Amino acid sequence: RVRSLQTGPYARILKMARKPSKQEFRQTVIVCGIGMFILGAIGFVMLWLMDSAFPSFFNWLTE
Repeated sequence: RVRSLQTGPYARILKMARKPSKQEFRQTVIVCGIGMFILGAIGFVMLWLMDSAFPSFFNWLTE
């Protein structure tokens, strides 16, 4: 299996791959964390709108 990776279509990508620096890793973690926070906030706002702000408007979803 390893030998097929050395000569297969992914060989060039694996040869070019390298371990990220601490700065690159930290930046990736921060960007992913911000993205997850934004998605969670959007989901929370949607839940709040459906439960509290406009329950009669979204009533057709639960019927």
